[in-house]
Amino acid sequence: MNCTYESPVKRMKLRGYVTHQKMEGAKILVNPHQEDDDFNEVLLHEIAHAFWWGASEEKIEHFAAITSQILKKFGR
Repeated sequence: MNCTYESPVKRMKLRGYVTHQKMEGAKILVNPHQEDDDFNEVLLHEIAHAFWWGASEEKIEHFAAITSQILKKFGR
């Protein structure tokens, strides 16, 4: 799976997007025009979707928020 720092479909104004990992050319898109903390959380959010495709949005958001906070605490 490829990870790209580019704006997902601009007209949709998404912060990030992941295609299904079984698709040919599957990738994660993350809009680079965000604050660092937001960027990191969106990237973690999309990575979580890629690994746990069927997980609820609530669980994905929780995972990304907590993981992002932990990384920020350690200066990452």
